[in-house]
Amino acid sequence: MRSVARVPYRRRQQQQNQTIQMSTPVIVTDRESLNSAVADAVREAMLQTVPEAVREATAPEWLSREEVVERYGITSRQLTYMRSKRSIEYTQHGRRILYNRESLENWIEEGRVTTKENGTSA
Repeated sequence: MRSVARVPYRRRQQQQNQTIQMSTPVIVTDRESLNSAVADAVREAMLQTVPEAVREATAPEWLSREEVVERYGITSRQLTYMRSKRSIEYTQHGRRILYNRESLENWIEEGRVTTKENGTSA
């Protein structure tokens, strides 16, 4: 049973799935107004998406136990269980164990249950 708090990852997925909407309606009367409206819309979209993209691009490939617990809300005990069942990729050098970020995110996605509105339920 996977009943862990996955708020940070879930929040990131929701942000990626949101459509970008302009906050006010635009009435275009000339070319300059159109260019200005498009520039404003692009600027707003960039401000919403770029910080998350930069954070994702600079995220480390391997995470320590503490980073996994903080970022994904998976408990230390659950990490140990997942490692023993080989559900996720990890590397060990002496006593230091690092977990593969992409492997963890794939494991979380495997447990996703879709709503009836968005598709078939699992």
